[in-house]
Amino acid sequence: MLYFDIESPTAEHAVLKKGLAEMLIADLGNDPAITIVERGRLEEIVAELNLQASKKIDQSTALQMGKLLGAQYLVMGTLISQSFGTRLSAKLINGETGVVLGTAAEIVNGGDIFEAEAKISDKLTGLIAKAGARDTPPAKKKQGKLTIDNAVKYSQALDAIDKKDKKVAKEKLEAVVKAQPDFMLASLELDRLMK
Repeated sequence: MLYFDIESPTAEHAVLKKGLAEMLIADLGNDPAITIVERGRLEEIVAELNLQASKKIDQSTALQMGKLLGAQYLVMGTLISQSFGTRLSAKLINGETGVVLGTAAEIVNGGDIFEAEAKISDKLTGLIAKAGARDTPPAKKKQGKLTIDNAVKYSQALDAIDKKDKKVAKEKLEAVVKAQPDFMLASLELDRLMK
């Protein structure tokens, strides 16, 4: 799972690259047949390749990252947010050849990132199953709604954790949990942070 490219006129949305990746990692990780590279390891590779300053990861860089991570498949995604709406898309890439094995795209309806992310996750799981010639797992349980604003706060918390700023991370996670107590990833991350 690579970080998402964020194309939005709202500068605050840039940090969603981490939150969206973490949400998909959590959803795809529920499938016992899929082994996911943790976000922390991805951070190490991003730092090693000195990609912090660049906004986008191109396909050749993705392949380089995939080789360093030992990934059979890579997921690259994009969130495009404009005045008329928001679109979330992802593509599954063979980690060795760079061939795109399939794509998934969803419109973010009513600002609900969860719904679009869950549908993308389901489509990616099906693509991975097809690529690996195995049965598609059953559909996942539907989550509550997650607003873009709370997704940004969650992503900012992840970014703060990566930067070892526990105070900011705690503040952002507490705000998300208070606003959306059904967002289990934020609750779990806050519990981990408090230990």
